[in-house]
Amino acid sequence: LDTVSGIIEEERYNAIHWDGVEWSQHVAFDNTPLNGVFAFNSDDVWFVTGCSVIHYDGQTFEQLWICDYEQFGFWQTATVWGTSPSNIYFAGYRGVVIHFDGSTFTRIDTGIDTDFRDITGTPDGEHVFIVGSPWYRAGEDVVIHSNGNPLTWTRLEYPLSPSDNNAWPDIYGADVLEDTLYVPTEAGLWKYNFISGVSEFDVRTKQENTIYRLTVVETSNDIILGGANMDFDHFNGVSHMIKNEIEPLHGNVVMKGGDYNGQVAIMVGYYNSWEHALIARGYR
Repeated sequence: LDTVSGIIEEERYNAIHWDGVEWSQHVAFDNTPLNGVFAFNSDDVWFVTGCSVIHYDGQTFEQLWICDYEQFGFWQTATVWGTSPSNIYFAGYRGVVIHFDGSTFTRIDTGIDTDFRDITGTPDGEHVFIVGSPWYRAGEDVVIHSNGNPLTWTRLEYPLSPSDNNAWPDIYGADVLEDTLYVPTEAGLWKYNFISGVSEFDVRTKQENTIYRLTVVETSNDIILGGANMDFDHFNGVSHMIKNEIEPLHGNVVMKGGDYNGQVAIMVGYYNSWEHALIARGYR
């Protein structure tokens, strides 16, 4: 209770944790909205807010990096991925890539004016991919590749141009399985073998008017996709199982991210224009 104004102020949380039994709410450093999270284990968790990097050691949240807002603007860290605590990648809008080697954060100028949305790569970190599309503006989908050197990036030849998808980009997620990068698009999964250089679309996975923000490739015949409206799509190599069980319950649902651990799928987002957070959990 604010004793001066008499107004009751709610404590605002920006993180929630499931311990297998119950949920607990947390304030990750401050209550700035979080845009991405990546965990190596329960005491080594990394968060991004758009303009900062926050680390959780199992006990406390610490802000380890903050953006140069005056020079580069906001939304520099919208997504995070890594292979170890000494090899972590962060990416954001206007082509920003930041690498952490365990002691130093290095900002990398890719020379690409797009908005990066997802990072993935091989478990050994020898191949890292960042995908993106301009935010709320027409432009090209972009996929960049690093051969294990975080300072050097190559733009891949992505086979869809803006004219192929109504001038609006549609890359929001990606995953790597063995020697192949998988990117869901309206034309189907784009599969790029980064060893042989073979590029193809799997038209069996084509789903029109769907934006996928969750992409998990367990095997070539076991692919899980989560849509922007919290619709769920599983491809078994032959057919799709598509479900949309969350949106009818709440309406105006937006999915911002998710993950899958082999048995449990999680999608997180909100409904009613940011008014309510929403977590959907599904089991295989």
